[in-house]
Amino acid sequence: MRSIVPIAAIVVACVPLEVLADGGGLRVEPLQIEHAQALDRFHAELEALADGRRKEPVRIVVYGDSNLAADRLTGALRRLLQGRHGDAGHGFVAFGEPWPGYRHQDVRRGWSGSFEMYNPTTRRGRDHRWGYGGVAVESVGPGTVWVGTSRDGGVGGAVERFTILYLSRPRGGSVDVELDGQPAGSFSTAGERATTGSFRMQVVDGPHELRLRAHAGVRLFGAILERHRPGIVVDSIGIGALSTYNLLILDRAFFVEQLALRRPDLVVLTMGTNDQNPRRLVAQRGELVDRIREAAPDASILMCSPPDHARWHPREAAWRSEPRMASISRALRPIAAQNRAAFWDLFNAMGGPGSVSRWTAIGFVAGDRIHLRQPLADRMAAALVEALDHDRDRWRRERASSRELALR
Repeated sequence: MRSIVPIAAIVVACVPLEVLADGGGLRVEPLQIEHAQALDRFHAELEALADGRRKEPVRIVVYGDSNLAADRLTGALRRLLQGRHGDAGHGFVAFGEPWPGYRHQDVRRGWSGSFEMYNPTTRRGRDHRWGYGGVAVESVGPGTVWVGTSRDGGVGGAVERFTILYLSRPRGGSVDVELDGQPAGSFSTAGERATTGSFRMQVVDGPHELRLRAHAGVRLFGAILERHRPGIVVDSIGIGALSTYNLLILDRAFFVEQLALRRPDLVVLTMGTNDQNPRRLVAQRGELVDRIREAAPDASILMCSPPDHARWHPREAAWRSEPRMASISRALRPIAAQNRAAFWDLFNAMGGPGSVSRWTAIGFVAGDRIHLRQPLADRMAAALVEALDHDRDRWRRERASSRELALR
């Protein structure tokens, strides 16, 4: 049995940005969100949550590449927002281990047995039906996957509803279910045509573990852990080596129907490191936004520039920041505006060109000068939350001004 335990993370829910920004003399720049009116609907939902009018979770879906695959940035974001607005559950988590280092914070998960693992970047398989999470595990013999709430205290310690997403298709296999070590029924993944199927199990709010024993011919997309209460849910969709193009090769129908099932209030796009051509991004991001709006027409969209990263140049015997990151970051600003999406400049909040080597020198970025470690991920998440707070204040002022004008 392969158990995947939560990564230890710094609890940042109550730490002010001034403290988080002080790392070895380096700081994350408190940059504001641009094209901010694109977030007005999201701010309205947060306000409804805060004043008690909204009774269900506010859902945030975050797409990213390998910098998101360990749930570091999104784990910190989840803890910050749930600490403030309420823990409504962990959200989506994929099964298996599609890449080394795939992890989620504040949830327990594992697998054993005979599974093939598919995704859009390293193993595509015969079709592109990986679901909106970009990962699918398929049993080629008996196999078990499991997911459970955190035992570490804080967020992630309770669930009231498990939802399992799977491929329903002719000759689909069956799954036996265990809840907290006890048999809890079974379900079949057989169906008349290929489509998304879902299995839901309601439980008493609290700590639980769900175990699925799959017979041959079962394709699972992932699990969703939620609670029946107001609060925040953050779905972290980290796909190793993800580019905008790779996200577009997901089967459109499956992507749209599963994202629609999630009913997100905010979709955040953090990838860009693996996008190769800034000119191609205009059409690619436009197509991606079209798919998101087909699935979730009321969702706000926030595009973030990618972090700085560096490459080793043997002739110079030196690390040099990849110039493409600055080009991608500059390209994304007008692309966001053209698609009625907000934009947050993570690249320059991190410090811009050359910053990755400075953060690496104090141990906040891995030695590959690509992957953020938890201390920097915490700081970037705190900076993003501060930017969202600042923009929510802007939205409140504009709303108050509109009401005042209406009363004249």
